[in-house]
This record gives sequence, C-alpha cells and structure tokens, in this order.
Amino acid sequence: MGFAISDALEIVFDTVTNTRKYANLARDPRIALVVGWDHDVTAQIEGSVDFRTGADLERVSEIYFKAYPDGRDRLLWPGIIHARVRPTWVRYSDFTQTPALIIESNVSHLE
Repeated sequence: MGFAISDALEIVFDTVTNTRKYANLARDPRIALVVGWDHDVTAQIEGSVDFRTGADLERVSEIYFKAYPDGRDRLLWPGIIHARVRPTWVRYSDFTQTPALIIESNVSHLE
C-alpha cells in the first residue's frame, strides 16, 4: 500500500470503495498500521481514519499526489477514494542497534 505523510503527520492512502478494507474502515474508523521492517526498522501506528470531502479532500489528495503523481491517473477508477489517518499513538523501533532503540509517543492533533 502506498502512503504519503503530511507535515501535520496525517497519513494519506487511496483505496476503492468495493474493498474489504474500505468497508471495515467505514464501519469502524480505528486503524492500526505497521510500516517497514526492512533492515529491522519499523513504525507501529494506531489512530483513526476518515474520508474527507470538499476542499479538505482536495488538500489530502494533493499530499498523496506529491508522493505518487500517478495517483491522478487512478482518479478514473470507479470508487477510488483517499483516506486520511490521524495517528494517536506511534512506536518507532530500530533493532539494528544494541540495545534496540524504541521510541513510543502519544500524538495529539489540532483541527
């Protein structure tokens, strides 16, 4: 899954509305992500997801398009939608070090 991150630590990805992922997130906006693990480095993220509309949808879509310019081509797909994740908890782990570097943080957002 491709994702982009805003300066406000929002995570943006695209999906289509006929997927199990979309149905689950539309029903229950709690989300957990694990990013990485290559080279023994990972970020675990918990938060909530929403599907923005109007000007805010344009804003989060632009965040995604900066990372994935070809995402504009997918706008032609039936049911394509951009999701925004607002993390509430993050754990960064780097097991290439001894002892391992593990940083955990609660995240708060301002609207």
